[in-house]
Amino acid sequence: MTTVSVIDFGAIGDGKSINTIAFEKAIQHIKKSGGGKLIVPAGIYYTGAI
Repeated sequence: MTTVSVIDFGAIGDGKSINTIAFEKAIQHIKKSGGGKLIVPAGIYYTGAI
């Protein structure tokens, strides 16, 4: 099982940055790896529809 942090894909939990692409990339990576766990550290992560 793959475990990745959304931070590794460029997300910034500063309450200002848009993180849609980082979440999409992290989710696709986990999907291609056959499943796993996405870690989202404390912070405020704004996104659009994923």
